[in-house]
Amino acid sequence: MAIRTFVAFPIPPAWEAYLGGVTKDLAGRIRGVSWTRPGNLHLTIRFLGDLGESGAARVGDAVARGAEGSTAPLVSLGAIGAFPKIEKPRVVWAGIARGESELLA
Repeated sequence: MAIRTFVAFPIPPAWEAYLGGVTKDLAGRIRGVSWTRPGNLHLTIRFLGDLGESGAARVGDAVARGAEGSTAPLVSLGAIGAFPKIEKPRVVWAGIARGESELLA
């Protein structure tokens, strides 16, 4: 069975509330889009694609080992954008204004 796999961070509650508001505003103006519920929002670091169960488990183990002993970096939310364009989004994203290199490390 294939599992859509990516490495991501959960987002702080304040970001979730803000981005939920952005989503609600856009949903009121743009029709025909399936919006992610605020509880499912996350900060994607790396998309890995469809992996089998054992591959996803190995990735989870590797990420846990790599993060061991790390502390949460100070990160600031950046600009909002969309692919392919904000007027007709397929994906809406929020950038990182500060702390990107620390997150990636």
